[in-house]
Amino acid sequence: MVSGALSHVWVALSELERQHVTTTEIDVILRALEQATPSTSRDPTQGILQLDRRFFGDPPNINSSFIKGAGDGKTHVLICDIKDGWTPTSTSGFTAGVFFSVDVDPNSGFVANSNRRDLIYIDSHPGIFHNNRRNAARILGTLAHEVQHLIHWNYDPREITFFNEGLSEYAEVLCGFPLRNPDRYFGNTGVTLTSWRTGSQDVLSDYSRAALWTLYLGEQLGDTFIRRFTQHPTNGIPGFEVALVQAGITTSSFTHILQNWFLANWIRSQATDVSYGYRHPVSGRPKVREHFYDPNIAKSAALPALAVHYLRFEPAEDFRMTFTLPAGVTARALVRSAVGFSIQTVNICGY
Repeated sequence: MVSGALSHVWVALSELERQHVTTTEIDVILRALEQATPSTSRDPTQGILQLDRRFFGDPPNINSSFIKGAGDGKTHVLICDIKDGWTPTSTSGFTAGVFFSVDVDPNSGFVANSNRRDLIYIDSHPGIFHNNRRNAARILGTLAHEVQHLIHWNYDPREITFFNEGLSEYAEVLCGFPLRNPDRYFGNTGVTLTSWRTGSQDVLSDYSRAALWTLYLGEQLGDTFIRRFTQHPTNGIPGFEVALVQAGITTSSFTHILQNWFLANWIRSQATDVSYGYRHPVSGRPKVREHFYDPNIAKSAALPALAVHYLRFEPAEDFRMTFTLPAGVTARALVRSAVGFSIQTVNICGY
């Protein structure tokens, strides 16, 4: 339908015939891809493709023989009705966009179904057309999200889902689109950080957690780390640790950053320490697992790895408590006063 310097925009014929997509929406999408992003983006004078390339890296740019770097240099966007099970009467969500590695990977096992080009899919119904109205603005953040997946595949095609999705969520923020609401994660923080529950309603909580975690990484560790993290081929936490070194961050570690993030989500202020808050507006606060008004208790609880529980005690004077914990578990006390929070290490047995 239309081509720019960095992209081609295609539309499924059936969606044109149904007028789910018109030239108006196509022009909005091309402008967002190549010309301008919202005023809240890192550079409103650049489009999504320029910004994603700047912060994450280059797309694979394959040709019809799957040779990297031999393509036409453009990202192809296909607007179609993604078959995700959504119906007008359904109570479930819909898939706003997707990247299929089949289109760029000669080893996918599904080469006969490959479009053999750098391609992402954007949903036309209900993504753009819904309740008899067209609104392309609804899927612009999804463009940024899916382009990051395309770029990430070029460097690290087997990265764990949590890290990959988190970087795509962060791409939306970098391009000026809203941060996913953290409420779903704040409602249950007792979940392993890197877990991912595909096919479950809980996956929306995973997206919420990944978005907030990666925003924190971007603010605390900077653009160089984000780019190194995206491009390093080692998967999971080991790749994270290598990216820290490559970015010149030698005084921190995954564990240390994770613990600071748990604190930042509660304190949400950089007044005393930049590690304990966000520059980007973040609403809400983690749900307290248990609230105690009588500190004279003895209780036990299970906590998954790479997760946190928040417990609240009030009021108390000359307060003293002891946690008996297995190796690798850390406890911190946030003591609130008129001037803010102070952080103390709890008396820990077994650490």
